[in-house]
Amino acid sequence: MAGLHELLRQRERELSHQAVALRDQLAAVEKELAAVQKTIDFAAAQLGPEPESVTAQALVDSKSAIKSADPSATIKDLVVKALSALKSAKAQDILAFIRDVDHRQIDPSSLRPQLHRMKAEGLIFLDDGRWQLEADVVWDGQRPVSRRELDKQIEEHRVTTQRRLRFFGGSKDEKE
Repeated sequence: MAGLHELLRQRERELSHQAVALRDQLAAVEKELAAVQKTIDFAAAQLGPEPESVTAQALVDSKSAIKSADPSATIKDLVVKALSALKSAKAQDILAFIRDVDHRQIDPSSLRPQLHRMKAEGLIFLDDGRWQLEADVVWDGQRPVSRRELDKQIEEHRVTTQRRLRFFGGSKDEKE
């Protein structure tokens, strides 16, 4: 049984050393946090209150924050959600919002091409380095689309319906 006691004592020492190391790391983080909080207080005293800007964390803390998204949400869905809340944002602000609110880590190299595709689709536009939703963006029940895209889908459906009616011989009223 001396072997079992020896193993348990060894494990106890290992865990004690890990605990000490973690306490040291925690102390360093708490020290840095205190320094940052002092700097914020100093800056507020010197510069006055923060300007009225919407940040991802402010949205998380406010009642207007949109609840965490479905994990299957696409980057496009997350961008629309972010811009709906932020109104106008740089790419890094969109990434921060998605990270803070939806707890999703999006690679900037994935976001930027998506932003440009969304711009080409007429969902968003870039104004002075800040992305914004087009005023006519609507949900088609599954995803965000521009009214232009929705009108195109409706027209395609109308044309397809007319072709089917002609092919299958619908009434004269239905054909027109």
